[in-house]
Amino acid sequence: MSVRGWNHLFADVFVVALAIAISYVVWGLAPHAAAAPAPAPTTTAPAPPAPPDYIYLAIKGGCAWCAAPFNGSDQYTPANFTVPSHTLLIFTITNYDNGQNPVPSAVAQVFGVLGGIAYQNAAPPASWGTPATSIPVANVSHTFSALPQKTTAGWNVPIHEADGPQGYSVTFEMYLNTTGTVAWQCDAPCDGWSMGEPGFMSGTITVT
Repeated sequence: MSVRGWNHLFADVFVVALAIAISYVVWGLAPHAAAAPAPAPTTTAPAPPAPPDYIYLAIKGGCAWCAAPFNGSDQYTPANFTVPSHTLLIFTITNYDNGQNPVPSAVAQVFGVLGGIAYQNAAPPASWGTPATSIPVANVSHTFSALPQKTTAGWNVPIHEADGPQGYSVTFEMYLNTTGTVAWQCDAPCDGWSMGEPGFMSGTITVT
């Protein structure tokens, strides 16, 4: 075969080889690298949500029917307590004080708690009472309130006057997800001495 013939043959072979290589790339016929093995399925179940934490507070006052320790100066008991973070907190406050303390209408509104609702005459978990976003100004005895601060955006829950020896209970829910301390206070002008004495109508919640 002449040199020119050999040149034509090599050219033809090169073209065919190039066409085959292109087809492998275009149609994915070229061998692929082995795929990475799939991760083994986890056998650890996700952690269940934390159960609710129930907090029970009482307000004593100067009512005639209040037996110790719910008589004398107005006072929340306990005023200082600890709650867990990232947990549904269910507060029930029972007021044994039948005193009425006038407040501006804004202070009779519920805000900063779940749903903006406080349940009246509640006794959870058996009974949640009547949901309310406010109570009549004339029936406000105390409040459970917190101003905006590092650990909370703040809240306000007006507390209805007691209407008998059994007291009047209010329940509401909230989360406190920032650890640290939360200062709370009563914003109704009740017992002047108690209002200025830490641990009576003001206190601290420690969030852990």
